[in-house]
Amino acid sequence: MNHFCRQASRLASDQLDLPLGLVDRMHLWLHLVMCTACRNNARALQKLHRMVATRDSVQKLDLEQQQRIADALHRECD
Repeated sequence: MNHFCRQASRLASDQLDLPLGLVDRMHLWLHLVMCTACRNNARALQKLHRMVATRDSVQKLDLEQQQRIADALHRECD
């Protein structure tokens, strides 16, 4: 995974929890337009985030668990 892909993965994850600034949104958008692997990773992160957020019966994941899942998804896309 190159520097740009690592940055895009971090931004894709960060945007699920907080709004990104204009520059970060543009960097992420531009990279996702060009990189299929990162685009797929961002979609997987969004799907996972929605699944976790909508499951009332499932205990919320702590930050360490979320990071382990995100890391596993990043490795899968490499």
